[in-house]
Amino acid sequence: MFFLEGSVVNREQREKVEDIRERSKLVVAVGTCSTYGGIQSLRDRTDIEEVKRFVYPRPELIDVEEDVYSVQEVIKTDLAIPGCPINGDSFLRVARKLVLGGGEVSIPESLCAECKRKGIDCVFVRGRSFCMGPIISAGCGAICPSFGRGCIGCFGLRSDLAPRDIEKFAERVEKMGLARREDVYSFAMRFSYAKDKDHFERIMKGGRQ
Repeated sequence: MFFLEGSVVNREQREKVEDIRERSKLVVAVGTCSTYGGIQSLRDRTDIEEVKRFVYPRPELIDVEEDVYSVQEVIKTDLAIPGCPINGDSFLRVARKLVLGGGEVSIPESLCAECKRKGIDCVFVRGRSFCMGPIISAGCGAICPSFGRGCIGCFGLRSDLAPRDIEKFAERVEKMGLARREDVYSFAMRFSYAKDKDHFERIMKGGRQ
């Protein structure tokens, strides 16, 4: 059993991940970077040389490619535990099930349901803060809303949503004056990298398929 963290940014890492898959009976992607690409995907499809010059004092020593890949895009994983950081209880629950021969049961549920169960005041409905909660999967423990902050989506998009559902949510957020539609699409791409990225890029450029 192998637990993998982090995204894949060069050929060496890709080959290492493929080797791990070949030698492991079970591979579990751990964390948002491993599951979706994470914060590194902000630089995806940009001028990588410019990014390196901006971030690193010696960019010539940095070996990264232009595109960022989640582990799930490079190899087939058996399970994934998203989150930035991951929820410790979720990790222990998955590990226990794997040891006992079981697996994770996926139940599509929004973060909003988790907030309601914990009695957390809704920052989105009250119009205090932009929150991705209605379109994001539950499971993180509602950390950000617990502190009066809107969810930024690090647990990934709900698996039962179609791209048009996310477009409608983005339009509603914009009408409420909480954020631009482009901001919603940006968060959706950042933390759900492997899900319809091209679709949202076309929308942000003014087109729809």
